Amino acid sequence: MSTTASSQAPPAPPARATTEPAPTKTTPDYDQGFKAGVKSQEARMQAQKERFREKIEELKREVKNLRGRVESMDGRGSAVGTPRVERPQPRMGVVRRESIAEHELRIKNVERSFGI
Repeated sequence: MSTTASSQAPPAPPARATTEPAPTKTTPDYDQGFKAGVKSQEARMQAQKERFREKIEELKREVKNLRGRVESMDGRGSAVGTPRVERPQPRMGVVRRESIAEHELRIKNVERSFGI
């Protein structure tokens, strides 16, 4: 038996600094400030929701106007379809039906994301 192996002490754990933060209590000032911050954030979110509602209404009006223009250009009222005569290039000022669909899709996405 070797006495050197048994006489060695296990290595000491590294010394740690005792700078652990003491448990803190929130002060009434902090709580009040936090609540005020939450309320102001809620107010901002509500204002943003109102702006999006206004934007949705504007997009809906624009879609309605675009539909009216398409119908009047086709000359068929509510029966909107492909033009009777195929043109190699669209005339200037002709409303594309795709733009109506894009607007409607944008409206649906905004409504869905904001639960309107």
